[in-house]
Amino acid sequence: MSNLLNINERYMAFLDRATDPESEALDDITIADTLEALDDEFEDKADNIALLTKQIDGNINMLKKYKDDIDKKIKRHENTKKSIKDWLYFNAKQVGKTKFKTNRFSYYSQKHVSVVIDKVDDLPDTFVKTEKSANKQMISKSLKEGTEIKGAHLVEKESMVIR
Repeated sequence: MSNLLNINERYMAFLDRATDPESEALDDITIADTLEALDDEFEDKADNIALLTKQIDGNINMLKKYKDDIDKKIKRHENTKKSIKDWLYFNAKQVGKTKFKTNRFSYYSQKHVSVVIDKVDDLPDTFVKTEKSANKQMISKSLKEGTEIKGAHLVEKESMVIR
């Protein structure tokens, strides 16, 4: 079976030969049969490519789901770890063992300060991180309406749609 590039090259070579005034003239039946065969081969290859893209879409969706599941499991493990450490600290403090050593590990309590944010909206701007991102839908609409926007422009593109 030919690859798409090979089919395209044969298609173009045949069209060149069929339209070249210096080449031997081909009868209408030969031209029609050859073009139909090349078209069928091209369309079969296109169908195979479309099937492959659908399979890749399925793989992408499956991997995204696995990623979401793994992220949830990681978060669950992090929460379990924190709960177990909090439970150990609570019980150690209850019996007065805030500093001790075993054959495997050393244990001690440590004071630290952590920040609690009551309401992000009340914080001064200098203490708030903001992520800057472009609103492409709004930019596209404005550019199509004729507004010039520094740092953005429209580009016309073509792609194959597979339904």
